[in-house]
Amino acid sequence: MPSSALSRREGRFSSVLTGSTGALLLLLLAACGAGQRALDRGDAAYADGDFRGALGHYLEAERQGEEQDALATRLRNARIATAVEEGRTLYLQGKFEEALEIFRGALALRPEDEAVKRWVLKVRRDLGDVLVKQAREKSIDGDFTTAEALLLEADRLWPGDAETIEALSEVRTLAAWDRTKAQRYYEQGNRDLNANEIRVARWHFERTREFDDAHEGAARRLSQLDQPILDLRMAVIRDLIEAQRWHAASAALRLLLERHPGYREGEALLVEMTHEAEATDLLEKARRARSRGEFDETKRLLERGRLLTQRQAPDFDHEAQKLMSYELLARYLEGRKFEFEGRYDQAVTRFFEIVERVQGDPALLATTELQKIPREKRYLLDSAFDPQEFMRKPEIWFTYARAQRALMDLRQRLSLAPGIYDEARRLEDAGELAEARALYRDLLIDLPSYRDTFERVRQIEVQLGIAPSTVPALPDQGRVPKDISEEGVVEDAGSGER
Repeated sequence: MPSSALSRREGRFSSVLTGSTGALLLLLLAACGAGQRALDRGDAAYADGDFRGALGHYLEAERQGEEQDALATRLRNARIATAVEEGRTLYLQGKFEEALEIFRGALALRPEDEAVKRWVLKVRRDLGDVLVKQAREKSIDGDFTTAEALLLEADRLWPGDAETIEALSEVRTLAAWDRTKAQRYYEQGNRDLNANEIRVARWHFERTREFDDAHEGAARRLSQLDQPILDLRMAVIRDLIEAQRWHAASAALRLLLERHPGYREGEALLVEMTHEAEATDLLEKARRARSRGEFDETKRLLERGRLLTQRQAPDFDHEAQKLMSYELLARYLEGRKFEFEGRYDQAVTRFFEIVERVQGDPALLATTELQKIPREKRYLLDSAFDPQEFMRKPEIWFTYARAQRALMDLRQRLSLAPGIYDEARRLEDAGELAEARALYRDLLIDLPSYRDTFERVRQIEVQLGIAPSTVPALPDQGRVPKDISEEGVVEDAGSGER
């Protein structure tokens, strides 16, 4: 190997060795001078006003064991300066109690520190003013006990303050006046109790507690009156139930349970009254639906309500009976409409449905027996029929009798009609127009829309040169509605029925 290359390699090795030795020396110097630098950094931070940072550096120097005598003074000064800074921040935020605790801690570190003493006095003064203000607010609310406690604390913080002494005297005067007033209410409550005026007595005892919440006599009297008051309230609720005012009873029970929580009888009765109130609402909805002719909806509402109630069962049964009467009348009117339009098969079906429905129920059939119908009403069966009149207050016996008669009469007329029609056609073909016209007119009276009877009468009358006939109304038809659903089945607004 050339000597020049060898010398260059030895130079690089010596330089590496020199760098490692320098680094080691630097680490040793850093370890030896770390405490001094922490102390210096603390002094620099303290001089810059960073007291919290200075305290941190001093604590670090303390851990490293640097100059304990000099460090103790610096630590105390840094702690006091940090406390004063923190207390000042709390004071500016209005947190006087917390600030006072901080300043007291700082004063304990150096009792002769005048600056900290001034801060303590300032905070005590301001905190006393705040307590006086709070005491006045409590006094306005009538809480004299709390107001007095706040004022006593304010007087302890700043003894001899004229405003505090004046407010304390005022609060004590008002408290004494309230105790006197409470005693008057208490005495009046006792007089009411002797006169058996339990509710008024309870009110006076409650007022006593409002003015003097520590009044033992009023508290004892109120506990004694709990059961009598409960009995009185239950008596009122039972009167509401007797009057079938279910909603009012429910509201009264809720109020009672708020004042007497855990009263089991009241809880059970509230459930029942809630169901009764709901059933009442359903019954009213059912009546409105029936008045609109919505019979299916009415039936659904009645079934729901009937499951909820026992006390209103007669009302629901009565409404169900009334619903049936309206349903039967609607079928009867529809049957008469079909008959007038010549849809005889459908008319027979409607009349038959009414008769079958009544005869299939022994209870209904018993109510439609003629001998049980009031005598003054029997004439209606033979009188002219006005649908609008009976749509207001239909009765099952009347609808049943009319439907039975209409069914028999329509079947009889339908059985005779083919023979009459054929005979009239024969006479017409034979040229006996007058006799044919008479038969056709008889057929029109019984069955106004039977086949082409009306057209043939008109043709014959043209040939005879006489005035054309009109379609005669059925004997008891009156005005038949075009559509039952359009007319609706309405109650008489002045009937006053529920």
